[in-house]
Amino acid sequence: MDEDALYETRERVAAEINEILLHRLRNNIRFCERCGRSLPLHHRGRLCDDCYRRMRRRREGTH
Repeated sequence: MDEDALYETRERVAAEINEILLHRLRNNIRFCERCGRSLPLHHRGRLCDDCYRRMRRRREGTH
């Protein structure tokens, strides 16, 4: 078995996988509407957790 060729093939495939994943991530990244911070992939809201908490504190403080 040619270990050098195997290693090079593994490196090439890993690089291709990384490119595919990065491309998918770039197309699916969403950002907080207030601060612009990137949101986790499965985040449901339009605001990051910090901005959401700040907004809630302001609303609770005005009522």
